[in-house]
Amino acid sequence: MEEETTYNHMIPEESNEEILQNGREEVISVDQEFAEKQKLFQETINTLQQDLERQSTTADNIGDPLEEYFKTIKVLSSWMTNTFASTLSSPLFLPLTTKITIDLDTLNDFEETLSKIDIDIISHKQIEYDQLSSFLTTTNSSSFSKIFSTFDSSWETFNSLIRLGKLKLQELKWIIELSSKVENVEVEIKKVEAMLEGVEESRKKSLDDEGDGDVGAGGYCLFIISIG
Repeated sequence: MEEETTYNHMIPEESNEEILQNGREEVISVDQEFAEKQKLFQETINTLQQDLERQSTTADNIGDPLEEYFKTIKVLSSWMTNTFASTLSSPLFLPLTTKITIDLDTLNDFEETLSKIDIDIISHKQIEYDQLSSFLTTTNSSSFSKIFSTFDSSWETFNSLIRLGKLKLQELKWIIELSSKVENVEVEIKKVEAMLEGVEESRKKSLDDEGDGDVGAGGYCLFIISIG
């Protein structure tokens, strides 16, 4: 049977001043960091796409040795954008304060998807990134350096989102497991309560039966005494 649960954990937030007064450092949650990385990725990838469009319209690409590298950046940025839209923008990655129904099958599917993305990065995309990074050290092109800088920021942020996404899914699995354990405990508590109610009813019935027996015996004795 598919395990489902709905989470809506409203955790009270403290201001920075309250945190300092309590003598504790502020800890950024997975939710907070993921949301920040999402925003940063969208900003940098939009800037990158604008720079690439501007470069393609102003440069003479015929015989340009940089064109192949710009093309690689375009391909990788499109892949990151599509992956972000299809996977990393899922409601599953919304903050825990958001009410949403989740199940283990969905979480397992997303874990498998993120693992495949990881394998794709290690097997192919990282090689292409390394080639671009290596070329940066040998070129004097300011346009390439500028575009690669933005691309590099997008690349690092994207990889952080994959890592945080895995942590988020693990967090949700823990919530489902804990919710299941709590439900099991509640079921056992209800069973014990039902048993105790049954015992109490039996005790009351026994006391009532004993009381009826005492009254009957007393009446019989009085009757004998009266005849005597």
